[in-house]
Amino acid sequence: MTKLAFASPLRALICRFDKLLSRLHRIRVFSTEPNVIVRIQVGRLSHPILLPEGKIPAGTKAIMLHLWNERLPSMPAEGADLSYARNFYHFMFDSLETLGQYLRDNESLNDVQVIGGVTSHVLLSGPNIGGNLMLRRMGFTLSPYRHPMKKIGLFLENFYTWILMWTFNPASLHSHNLFKLQRVEGWIGAADFLERYGSEMKSRTAMNQSHSN
Repeated sequence: MTKLAFASPLRALICRFDKLLSRLHRIRVFSTEPNVIVRIQVGRLSHPILLPEGKIPAGTKAIMLHLWNERLPSMPAEGADLSYARNFYHFMFDSLETLGQYLRDNESLNDVQVIGGVTSHVLLSGPNIGGNLMLRRMGFTLSPYRHPMKKIGLFLENFYTWILMWTFNPASLHSHNLFKLQRVEGWIGAADFLERYGSEMKSRTAMNQSHSN
């Protein structure tokens, strides 16, 4: 069997496994709008986090954001460029705006206090911190992610993330070395989130101002 022939069924197997994990962790689709590239998981904070408005204790009801792998824009073969970054920013902003309306329309989520999650697609420091700046501009407070299983847990999560990149967006591997992946968590208070994204007119104005700067 050739390398190329082997890759196709392996990728299909990983896709099925990822869908199974999503169901087990109750990660759900909140919108089928074409520009939405995230799904959500309603849960509780496993540890306290620090936001500008104060310390948020463990156990607080939260919405965890998960990138929707099948919908992520395809990265060019040579890696991310300005056009890709711009498209990703628009998709992400549209996703948050749609989520803002979803939260406004669902009373069962009125007690959610924070929105955010963990990613290995941004760096806290170094030369390639465009994703970092994007998330901060969107209102998220970033900090290093500390896995409860420490280095072993971090490696396992990074390995699975790397496998998903290989499956859904292989060009992204050019800038994501398995052994250099950093996991970063970003959170924003629900009140701040709704202030930014719960009103369509206000959030559109904010995005236009951001791009004009």
